[in-house]
Amino acid sequence: MARMYGRLVVLVLLGLALVGCNTVPTHKVHYSALENDLLERPKRILLLPMDVKVSELTAGGLTEEVASWTRRAEELINRELRAGGHSLSGYEFVEMPELTDQEQEALEQHLALLDTLGGNVLSLGSAPGGAQAWEPKMKHFDYTIGDGLAFLRERTGADMALMIYGNDLISSGGRKAAFVFAAVFGVSIPMGHAVLVGGMLDLQSGNVLWLNHEVSVADVTLRETGGVKTLLGALLSDYPGTESFRKYANGSR
Repeated sequence: MARMYGRLVVLVLLGLALVGCNTVPTHKVHYSALENDLLERPKRILLLPMDVKVSELTAGGLTEEVASWTRRAEELINRELRAGGHSLSGYEFVEMPELTDQEQEALEQHLALLDTLGGNVLSLGSAPGGAQAWEPKMKHFDYTIGDGLAFLRERTGADMALMIYGNDLISSGGRKAAFVFAAVFGVSIPMGHAVLVGGMLDLQSGNVLWLNHEVSVADVTLRETGGVKTLLGALLSDYPGTESFRKYANGSR
């Protein structure tokens, strides 16, 4: 499957992590999930094709994806999801079925829409100057991509689908040396970062039931087991998060 989604989300999140604005809850919960406790009941979850990219950041500031690192990250995330020990441990994970060309096209179109939607939510709903204006929309979180993926529910028996986006930028040895050298003169240069975005989709309605992100600018990488455990654990720590989000939606901080 072509990597055509997830880029907007992770770039937005990097910017949010650097400004540190946190006027609304990090995670978002659809109003229907608040009203009907849809996320509290263990269900079958379809794992949508994840979009993870692990790149090296050179001393000159160029980035280049390292395919072996990307494959390693995807394997570790899949392994950690199934290993349990997190808030999705009671769920049964279902693999993607074989798709026809028409179904594949529909999937890619909806995931592209999901990417745009997620980017809007995480940027406009949290960025400086935008959070207050968008707060009513965040409190009554009603985003959806429509029911165009309902066929996946019929094909797999899964009620919900989990999407995972990831972006990991790892500084090269030369970049680290440049950072130390620049620091001597009081100059700071950007180093690497690791980002995970996760969301739960209702396959019948297309409602985005839950959306969250986790960003690390520390020495954490998705190509190592420890890094995946740290980021995935933090990402899912707010799942389902209905009670805390309900308090926010009702005006209580």
